[in-house]
Formats: sequence, structure tokens, C-alpha cells
Amino acid sequence: MYDVIVIGAGPAGCSAAKALADGGKSVLLVEKFPLPRYKSCSGILIKKTMELTERYFGEPVPETALCLPVENRGMIFTNDSGKELRFEQEGRNVWRADYDSWLARKAVSAGAELRDNTAALECCEFPDYIEVKLRGKALYSEKARYVIDCEGVVGAFKRKFTKCSAEYITTFQTFNMGEISLDPHYFYAYLQPELSEYDAWFNVKDDMLVLGVSVKDSSKTGEYYANFLEYM
Repeated sequence: MYDVIVIGAGPAGCSAAKALADGGKSVLLVEKFPLPRYKSCSGILIKKTMELTERYFGEPVPETALCLPVENRGMIFTNDSGKELRFEQEGRNVWRADYDSWLARKAVSAGAELRDNTAALECCEFPDYIEVKLRGKALYSEKARYVIDCEGVVGAFKRKFTKCSAEYITTFQTFNMGEISLDPHYFYAYLQPELSEYDAWFNVKDDMLVLGVSVKDSSKTGEYYANFLEYM
């Protein structure tokens, strides 16, 4: 039996797993996707994230996780009325697959056990332990004194505990070769309703132009993406 089972090997899950393992606890870290795994994300680490990474993992983000331009200088938002708002802040530009995999390896180095490509399906609470049903190559269960759910807002555990249906937002982004007259050291977000149902975004990673939109109705993805391309 483990002291703790942590569900989800993103930044929150890996931080929890490493902190607990550093404290001498037996930890199982479970990730439903095989690592390294792709994640639709800007990959911009703000200053606070950089500080927390160094505090919990003992060193700055490694060069192997960084992409060009390495330095991020802030974010530029265009609100729903077309007004541009600029926020200056130190940051770093990373590939999330490499960053998250590095975090997981650091948790393992501290003593946590990692099982990727393993989904947590449900859990049952007993007087002295919690039993978690897992699905890897087969269905099986593990026991722990505590369980920490770090899967995020659409995780299976959250849906079951809150007894509410997940309200999904679909994100769609492309990586393009080309040139654009925007400063690549900033992350750009566009909140105009004609461009997306949530937000559209642009940034640069290793000389590729990243363009994305997020929608509530996935059937409208192509329409919004076409509008965003024309806008840009």
C-alpha cells in the first residue's frame, strides 16, 4: 500500500509527488497518457511558475525543455472591443512535453513511482485506505492512505465527485512556417467574439508561428480558425 497516489503527471501532480517523496512518503504517480505527451498549451512559464519550479525541483527549467525565443517578455491581450492591453513580465518559452517529462523524472529521482499510459477510473474509500481502480495493459487496483487528484477540470475523478457533466472547450492550433510583424517575445491573446468562443492566440516556438482558437461547439472550429487567419 502507498502513502499517496497522485493522479496526473502535469506540473501540479509532479510537484505534489516530488514534495511527498522528498518527505519520505511512498508515492505512486499515475498519468493516463504515455510520456512525453503532447499538450495544447502556450508553453509560456510566467515568473511565478519559474520561481515555483526552482523552489520545488531545486533547479531552473533545463535547456532541453526550452524553445526559441527562450525569453518571454509578457503577454499582449486584445479585448472583446479591440483594445490592446500589454502586460510586461519575465518568462520562459518551453515545450510542454519536454517540461512535463522533466518534472516527472525529477519526481521519480526523489523516490516516486511513475506509471504512465495508465488511467485512474474510480476509487472507493474504506476505513483505513482508499482503493483506486487503474487501467494500464489490464484492469487492476492499488491502495493508498490518501489520493490527490491533479488531472484538471475535466478529469474523471472530478466529474464523479462533483456529479456534474464536463463542459469541454475544444482547442485547435497549428504550427506554421512564415513571417509575421509581431514581436516573437510576447504571447498574444485575442478575445474578440468573431475569432473564437473563448480566445484565440499566437506565439512563436522554434521559428514556427503557432496559431490557435478555442471553441465550445467543435463544429465551428474551422469557421473560427479561418476568421482568425484572415484577421492575422
